Amino acid sequence: GFKWVFRTCPMAAQLVPSAVDFMDYQGKMTGVKATKVALLTVEQAFGASVRPVFSDAIKKHGYNLAEDITYPTDQKDFTGVINKLKTRGVDFVCFVCSTPDAILLTRTFKEMDYNPIGHIAIIGGQYTDDYVKTLGKDANYTFDSCFWTPDLKVPGMGDLMKEYKTRFGLDFDATDATVINAIAVFRDALDRAGTTDPEKLREALASTDLNLGRFGYLVPDGCKFDATGQNIKQKAIVFQIMDSKWLSVYPPEVAASKAAWPITKWSERR
Repeated sequence: GFKWVFRTCPMAAQLVPSAVDFMDYQGKMTGVKATKVALLTVEQAFGASVRPVFSDAIKKHGYNLAEDITYPTDQKDFTGVINKLKTRGVDFVCFVCSTPDAILLTRTFKEMDYNPIGHIAIIGGQYTDDYVKTLGKDANYTFDSCFWTPDLKVPGMGDLMKEYKTRFGLDFDATDATVINAIAVFRDALDRAGTTDPEKLREALASTDLNLGRFGYLVPDGCKFDATGQNIKQKAIVFQIMDSKWLSVYPPEVAASKAAWPITKWSERR
C-alpha cells in the first residue's frame, strides 16, 4: 500500500484565508469595509478545529473581532446571540455551523431585521441544497467559502457537466468534482509512472504537478503535493447565493460573477 495519504481537497488552511481575503477584497473594491466582525462556531470537532484559524485570520487582517461566540449543537434559539451582535454594532459575521443552525440563524436575522454588510460560512450548513431549498429567497446574498461551484471558469467543465447530466440524469455536484479530481491525479500519475507498481506509482503521485483543466481537474489551481501530502496548489473560492443558485464571486480570476456588496437589507428584498 501507499505510505502517504494524498489530499486533493482544501482544509481550513485554504478555506478560512479565502473567506477573510474576500471580505478584505470587497471592502477595498467598494469602499464599504467591515469594522466589527463576529465569529460564530458550533461546539463540535470541525468548529473547534476551525475556530482558532478563523480568529487568527480575522485579527491578522486588522479587523476588530468584536464577538467570538461558540454555541452548543442543540441550540434552538439564536435571538440572544443576534441581539448581542446588533447591540455591539457587528457589521460582518463569520460562521462555522450545520445546516439546521444555518437555516435558523438566517431566519433569526430576518425576524430581528439584522442587516450586516455580509455574512460568510466555511462549507458547512450554507453549502447544502437543503439550506437553499428550505429558505427559498431568504437564502439569497449568503456567502460561503468552498472548493467548487458549477459556474467556475474552468476549461472543459461545462461540457463535462452536460455529459454527466445526459448519461446519469443527475446534476453534477461538488462530490462529483472531488471524484473527478482524484481520477485526474491518478491518471496523470499512471501516465508518468508507466506502471501500476505500488512504489513507483506512489513516487509518481508524490511528484504530481497538475494544472487546472488537465485530465479534467476541476478545482483551482490544480494539484501539487508537499512533503506531508497536502495539495499546495489548492485555492478555495467564495460563492454567493442569488436566485437560489451558487454564483462564484472570488477570486476574480476564476469567478463568473461579481458579489452583491453590501447585501440588500431585509426590508428592501423582493
